Formats: sequence, C-alpha cells, structure tokens
Amino acid sequence: MNRILADASYLRSLKKYSETEINDIKAAVVQLPDIFGKPHIHAGLGIRKIHKRIVELRCGLKVRILFVRDSGDFVLLFAGDHDQVARWLKENG
Repeated sequence: MNRILADASYLRSLKKYSETEINDIKAAVVQLPDIFGKPHIHAGLGIRKIHKRIVELRCGLKVRILFVRDSGDFVLLFAGDHDQVARWLKENG
C-alpha cells in the first residue's frame, strides 16, 4: 500500500495558505496513489518530474506541490507558487 507522508518542510510551507486552500491541496494530494504513473488520468493535475527525483503536482493555477517516491510511498516536500518552488529547489535540490 502506498502511503502519503509529509516532510517537516511541507508542513511548514502549508502555513501560508488559508483553510480552503489547504483543503484543495489535500484533495489533490489524496489522489496521488490512484493516479501516479497513469499519464492519461493525471494530466489534469500536471504531474511531472522537475528535478532528479523530485516530482511536481499542480493544485490549481498557483499552487505546486513537490514530492518524491520512496519505497513506493509519496513523501511531500514543499508547497508553493512557481517562484517559491524555484527558490526551494535552489536551496534544497
């Protein structure tokens, strides 16, 4: 069974979002185990590899969620807009 795990940096990154935005983010993230690796299904969520092992999941037009696969699990790393993701990758990638 694939689990969804949250890194501390991901949890910190959620603090800038409203409750409604967090609910939208959670709704997108919870779909990962069912749609990952099925390009025709996940095309609408904009899942794509962006750096080495790091994959991006888009939640709406503004929010991007970074994650990696680790032993079949999804480890959430960060949530932010385009500029915040670029900064995070520069610092952590």
